[in-house]
Amino acid sequence: MAKKYDPFSLTELIRNDEFITWVLHPDSKSDLQWAAFLEQYPEKKKTVESARAYIILLAEDTGRSRPSQAQTDRMWKAVESGMSEKKTE
Repeated sequence: MAKKYDPFSLTELIRNDEFITWVLHPDSKSDLQWAAFLEQYPEKKKTVESARAYIILLAEDTGRSRPSQAQTDRMWKAVESGMSEKKTE
């Protein structure tokens, strides 16, 4: 059974340019945009928090404002691995 595409999954958020810009360089317009998003999709709060933490951690770790594709791929593999470990517990 194929997974349903979720444009606001953790993977999609950490690859979304507008989301990355909001996390690293927030302004009143983007704050309002993402606050409205969370009002509309309150179930995405933990996903947004996780994606924000990932982007901030990677930016601090690399000293750059945006992760490279290779870094994103490695981090996503770590996230997937952690998720599969929790499913088997």
